[in-house]
Amino acid sequence: MEKSIFFAEVKAELVHLRDNATQEEIKKLNFSQFDHTVRYACIYGQMTGNCDSVRAKQLTPKSYAWIVGNNNKKFEELNFDSGKWYTALEKYLYICTKKQQRTIFQYLRKKIDNIEIV
Repeated sequence: MEKSIFFAEVKAELVHLRDNATQEEIKKLNFSQFDHTVRYACIYGQMTGNCDSVRAKQLTPKSYAWIVGNNNKKFEELNFDSGKWYTALEKYLYICTKKQQRTIFQYLRKKIDNIEIV
């Protein structure tokens, strides 16, 4: 997958999530408790209680590309052909900086109107 396509998928998922999550779900987002490796502390887990919940699956984009591969690696090192399945946003949260993670939380909580994914 090309980097520009990946970033576009992340942005599309963010817009989808921001538009479809309830205010109660959005209010549950807490950056200081974010941990992308824990089912209840990841982005979907914080909003719904568990990233494997029925509601989390409802919020998960249905038409976007799913990413497969190892985490905690730079984009150029990712193997998109093996490992666990992730949404583009989940994968991005593994590889981006803490500053970028914080910006995502601000965007979802509607503290900022626009977000650039790089």
